[in-house]
Amino acid sequence: MKPRPKPEDESHPGSGKLRGKVAIITGGDSGIGRAVAAAFAKEGADVTVVYLEEHKDAKKTEQLVEQHGRKCLLIDGDVGDEEFCAKVVDQTLTEFGRTTSWSIMRANSIRRIRSKKSVRSNSNGHFAPTSSPISSSRKRQ
Repeated sequence: MKPRPKPEDESHPGSGKLRGKVAIITGGDSGIGRAVAAAFAKEGADVTVVYLEEHKDAKKTEQLVEQHGRKCLLIDGDVGDEEFCAKVVDQTLTEFGRTTSWSIMRANSIRRIRSKKSVRSNSNGHFAPTSSPISSSRKRQ
């Protein structure tokens, strides 16, 4: 892609608004998701990045998050699968001890809808990752 997207605004230093928080970001391996991961890390959040098969891209996001002094957990899988989303929340809770905020990102969703699996991931994938943390937090109360 030309010009290459910038994953973060280097002129913004961050203010610690998310210090002590944990974000689960789907599609965080590239594009808008990577930019959100960088912004959350810059603001002080540890980040779980959920991605599908793009391991090299996910590692770049992990490096970017860690450059801001934050932890990054990478999890490969399909957010259209509700059981997988529950496992993401469990892994995040195990790794960080909590999950306190989440963001759902689906960059280029419309262009990628070409099969039933794509429709399931790109539409249902918005709901399953948010319902898992909500039910998890209710169980802990």
